[in-house]
Amino acid sequence: MVAVVATPLHYPVAYILNRAGRGRLSLTGLVVGSFLPDIEVPVLLLIGFEYPHDRLVLHSIVGCLLFSWIIAAIALPFYGLFVEKLLNVKFEEKLTLNFLVSAEIGALFHVFVDLFHHAYNPLLWPFSSESVDTLVLFGNWRLASIVMHVIFGTLLLVIVLIELRNIKRLEEKSGVDLLRKLLIRLLVERVDVK
Repeated sequence: MVAVVATPLHYPVAYILNRAGRGRLSLTGLVVGSFLPDIEVPVLLLIGFEYPHDRLVLHSIVGCLLFSWIIAAIALPFYGLFVEKLLNVKFEEKLTLNFLVSAEIGALFHVFVDLFHHAYNPLLWPFSSESVDTLVLFGNWRLASIVMHVIFGTLLLVIVLIELRNIKRLEEKSGVDLLRKLLIRLLVERVDVK
């Protein structure tokens, strides 16, 4: 049984925060931040941690606040290269305070969402490595994980449908162009289409 909302399913939170803030927060920062905490999972597994204790530093409030903005700053150029290669655009997001704050907010919301469905939630690390399970839905992380997957998968589908409708309103296209435009709208704010 998978006990996590798969990392891409954290995207709806970034999208909703960006829209709720009327674009004041960086969508790119929110997206990068919302994915960041899960980068520690493969690292911890590689160095010998075992499930469910494969989440620690970046899944705690202190670790998230101390390290997410640094990792986001390091990740930004790589995210830019990924976007440029995938979408054939010139990535224009710069390392700004708004990007860093947005990444931090995205990472903190990732940690918050995870509190509802994980078997191990090290929220208070380094002060305590005990799991904070008070918010796990139904008191059952397995059932909660299924419910969260359904909720966030549905949200992602709704977001894609909304953005497709918005693209079609702007310009009628089909095929690869439509997919490319959709991904641009979902992944970045500032690009120069080549």
